[in-house]
Amino acid sequence: MPFFGAMTIEGLKQPDVDTYAQSELDRGMAIKTVNNQLAVLSTLIKYTTGEKSKLRFKLDGMAGEISAVATEDVEQLLTAATDQRYRLLVLLASEAGLRAGEIRGLMWSDLKEGQLTVRRALDKLTNEAIAPKHNKTRTVPLSPRIVSVLAELPRRGLWMVAEQDGSPVTYDRISETVNALYVRAGVPRPPKPIHCLWHTFGTVMARKVPLPVLQKLMGHSDIQTTLRYVDVNEDDKREAITLVFGSPAAALQAMRKQEPQREGGNP
Repeated sequence: MPFFGAMTIEGLKQPDVDTYAQSELDRGMAIKTVNNQLAVLSTLIKYTTGEKSKLRFKLDGMAGEISAVATEDVEQLLTAATDQRYRLLVLLASEAGLRAGEIRGLMWSDLKEGQLTVRRALDKLTNEAIAPKHNKTRTVPLSPRIVSVLAELPRRGLWMVAEQDGSPVTYDRISETVNALYVRAGVPRPPKPIHCLWHTFGTVMARKVPLPVLQKLMGHSDIQTTLRYVDVNEDDKREAITLVFGSPAAALQAMRKQEPQREGGNP
């Protein structure tokens, strides 16, 4: 499978399998389809090694990976983040909808007049620059909090989220740091801590933003993928009717006043 590149069977870890499965779900693949792909991968490994892999090759138990981090938990993560680079990472995922590889691939030259242009991502294994998700460059307007953090962030060369020597932070480094951040903040850590922050952005935005706009912001190639973030409740339905036809509050009040009169007029 092209996703795994030159990775060896011996080097394959559970997070690699989970990341692949999640990437397929993000492309709009059905759970059954992804499970079939994982089954093929498991069979290939068994055929090659002669042994059944101990890794999990099924989406069962991964439901939490597509859930969003609660907004109040995001605030706790931000409070616990003493390093501005990781405060920025949390904000770029939860308030700008950037993926981990896209965040690591940001250069200072991508920042202009309050918006970022997502031109590249960094490969999680090689740290080399690759095309962003779906090979699409996109621009993302920034929230006030992101702008404030960027103003305070030291510039250590080309890369926005950089090591002391100016090199881009590796995936392993941000993964370890963000995992520790959840612990320090006292926040339940989801199976995919960074990716779930990205889902927070999608979930929060889907409540108030037209889907085509959200699709562009998140870099989805198919609006069906964006629809996964929409959770319509009773308040949403009431607000929709009010938006188009007006509020029924006055009419309901008048109706309540008439009810006693009707009851008193009955024989």
